[in-house]
Amino acid sequence: LQWADETSLEVISMMITEPDIKYCLFLCTHRIEDKMPQHRMKRMFQTIQEQGVSVMSIKIGAIAKDTVNTMLSETLCLPPSLCSPLSSTIHNRTGGIILFVMNFLRSLNEDGLLWFNLSTRRWEYDIVGIQQKEVSADVVQHMSQRMTRLPRSMQFGLKLCSCLGASFDVNALRKGGPSNEFDVEEFLPFSVESGFLREDGQRRYSWAHDQVQQAAYALIPVGKRESFHLLLGSRMFMRTPAEELTKTIFTIVVNMNQGIGQLKTMAQFHEVARLNLKAGKKAMTLSSFDSAAKYLLVGVSLIKEESWNSEYDLSLGLYDTVCEALFVIGDWE
Repeated sequence: LQWADETSLEVISMMITEPDIKYCLFLCTHRIEDKMPQHRMKRMFQTIQEQGVSVMSIKIGAIAKDTVNTMLSETLCLPPSLCSPLSSTIHNRTGGIILFVMNFLRSLNEDGLLWFNLSTRRWEYDIVGIQQKEVSADVVQHMSQRMTRLPRSMQFGLKLCSCLGASFDVNALRKGGPSNEFDVEEFLPFSVESGFLREDGQRRYSWAHDQVQQAAYALIPVGKRESFHLLLGSRMFMRTPAEELTKTIFTIVVNMNQGIGQLKTMAQFHEVARLNLKAGKKAMTLSSFDSAAKYLLVGVSLIKEESWNSEYDLSLGLYDTVCEALFVIGDWE
């Protein structure tokens, strides 16, 4: 829920508190230590409880050392006693964070510290090498380091996917990347097999975990992120037929907005402003007024004084529509 917008939380709240909806069990998760704002979720839970709905909170922390040992024993098909030195070391290095544990195991295999011995027909490990292995204390940084060992074409694909959102389809990936940088048909199966992505069916893919997406995004140097986003959004815009633009407008606009600092000419300002107006109007038809207001306010910020002479309809359309969106969400300022 830490990624949910205001409108989504309101819809969830209405569904849970609706008296005509009976026998409903709603399960949700969120990270309490996440950097995302927590006040919206707290307000939603408070509203739900005030309506007499029972709310149960279960804090899920790191897994215990014995649990790690059991998991390794079942995964490697070894007796728990033989896994104990390995599980103890892994638990100490990862803190028992399950995502960290799984990625650490993968990195051990890739580094030759955990291998399957064909002679003895069982898994073996180098406990001294594992204990000496340098490991970042942060799971995102650890996964980023693992990704840097991949071929450059695969790294580029992961960077590209990280800017396409939590899920995306193959067409968006094809439109966003240059054909000479990497082979999509080779990249996607490799990423799924490596545990970075999962296939959702009908040529759609999503990240195995949001922190995997963050790790892939961390591969893009901070100083180049604006230009990367702008180039990605521009490619998608130029390669998308006008009649299909509404299907990918949000992905295009989100990336272009993150590259606004790279815009140079008034024509570029007006083009991005026009796309934000289109995205804002689509968001309003979906009753996502908070998101609509954000798109429209970005569009308004790109309108200059001379725009009223050269792009009067665009300027008026942005101001009229943003006023409507702000009125709906109760932002009177």
